[in-house]
Amino acid sequence: MRLARSGSCPTRRTIAELLHRYQQSVNSQTTSNSQTISDGLTWEYSPPVSAGHELQRLRKARGLSQQDLAVAIGMTAAAVTQWETGKITPRRSTAALIDAALGTDDQVLALFGYATPAAAGDELTRRIDALERSNARLEGEVRSLARLVKELGRRAERDAERRTRQARRATPPAADTARSRQ
Repeated sequence: MRLARSGSCPTRRTIAELLHRYQQSVNSQTTSNSQTISDGLTWEYSPPVSAGHELQRLRKARGLSQQDLAVAIGMTAAAVTQWETGKITPRRSTAALIDAALGTDDQVLALFGYATPAAAGDELTRRIDALERSNARLEGEVRSLARLVKELGRRAERDAERRTRQARRATPPAADTARSRQ
């Protein structure tokens, strides 16, 4: 619904009348309406277009019959009718075929609420970026752990050397022990 005003601000009565006419047009399934209300206020109503009606508009704009489209995508004309009337929704793969047949660059995919390759690419890029950040963080942690393992290895070697030296000092050499017994 769109309001266009020329002149002064509409009154409450004008707005109430506008709402009443809007409700009447919605209830009577008016497809398009434009009326002038008092004080130069114009009211225009266009109902939302369904995906099926938009598919029909795209098909007709390219001069194709339902049968032509059905043959192009390997389906039946009855299936095309059901999509255009909104009784059923085409599968994602079928919507992609319709896009290819109509040359609409993923417009039909978007019409029926499927993620387009561009949107999927954006999502994929976001996920790749997140994985790369996570990978960089993990690589940093691995480097830290490698340094820690290296340091622990050095400490273990020093402790082993120290224990060996202490054991040598505590134990007299075997040759000296044999001489002292004689």
